[in-house]
Amino acid sequence: LWNAVVVVLAVAAGLDLAGGRTDWWLFGLLAPFGLVGLVAIGLFLRRLILATAIGPTHLEISDHPLRPGGRYDIHISQGGSVAFRRLELLLELEEQATYQQGTDVRTEKQVVWSESIRRWERVEPVPGRPFEVDLCIELPRQAMHSFRSAHNSVNWRLLLRGTAGNWPTFRRIFPLVIVPAPGTAARGRAAADREAVS
Repeated sequence: LWNAVVVVLAVAAGLDLAGGRTDWWLFGLLAPFGLVGLVAIGLFLRRLILATAIGPTHLEISDHPLRPGGRYDIHISQGGSVAFRRLELLLELEEQATYQQGTDVRTEKQVVWSESIRRWERVEPVPGRPFEVDLCIELPRQAMHSFRSAHNSVNWRLLLRGTAGNWPTFRRIFPLVIVPAPGTAARGRAAADREAVS
């Protein structure tokens, strides 16, 4: 869209030059617009090359939703044609809070718990085949279940973080849903009933 505006300005400037007029304001506007357009094209090409060099990431899990204390099999497939200096799979818990400050509504996110599941060093690509691995994860027995309300949420996720050659670190996020352990609701109701009686 930005470069379409630059083309329109360039055509207008070219028509002015062909007609024997020179609009210095138009040329003054065209120069910074053209520079920003060239930078945008460069950033787009860099991201495109990064996406094709690193390739897609696929993650499969043996069950969903998950329960605290459960063990689950995971299959990871990481495409790409570059060598990875490091790949790391993490299990993370992120809390999100939305609140009002004056007239502004703000949303804050913070990872409050993180555990490294597995790390791989110096992963070399095999032509025509992605890097694939099978592993098993175990959720903590006291894990808080996933939760979402109007102003707060508790979100679990698997994060694959990697560094490839001289490229910046990339992150692929796979959200998880964790439901309460069996009997948790019943224990909660029983505790509320005892409190009401006393």
